[in-house]
Amino acid sequence: MKNITLALIVITALISCGNTSNELHKEQVTKEVSNPATVSEAKLANKNKDPYSITFNIEKNKKDEYSLVVNMMLFDEAYFLAPSSDIMFRGRFDISLTDSESIQLDSNYFEYPFPALESDPFGNGPIMVQRANSTYKKKIIINTAEDFEISGLVVFTIEPKCTLEKIAYTISSKSGELTVTKN
Repeated sequence: MKNITLALIVITALISCGNTSNELHKEQVTKEVSNPATVSEAKLANKNKDPYSITFNIEKNKKDEYSLVVNMMLFDEAYFLAPSSDIMFRGRFDISLTDSESIQLDSNYFEYPFPALESDPFGNGPIMVQRANSTYKKKIIINTAEDFEISGLVVFTIEPKCTLEKIAYTISSKSGELTVTKN
């Protein structure tokens, strides 16, 4: 009888530790992907609306080197087709800028965490699906010292809602200060 009681205590402790470890991992990933205050604000601002929230930031890498940072926070089991997917679907996550001589975005993405490889339900081969809060970075190439204001779009289809989302943003430079705003 003592052995059974001891075994139940050990099993309960292991299960509890496993849940705590998993929760700590989720918390760590959330902190790495975005600021916890931003996540809380996003959930409040997004209450009862879309199954996602998107934020924009400018990150200074080195002197005169910047990146556009887009954070995607997903709610209610939402997901989208990641830009790293080889198949060119309409609605695949994409960050673009209006054509301009002043500024361009590098064609390469930094994507964290890496999306999951899944089967396409329509039989078009394997696809890369992002089901976690994620961060996308694209290097900004600035070709002028003058002030500018350039608009851009983030386009993706949010699933399972199955709607094409187009989120407008603007990158501005005033007196050498680079900023981004969601329109």
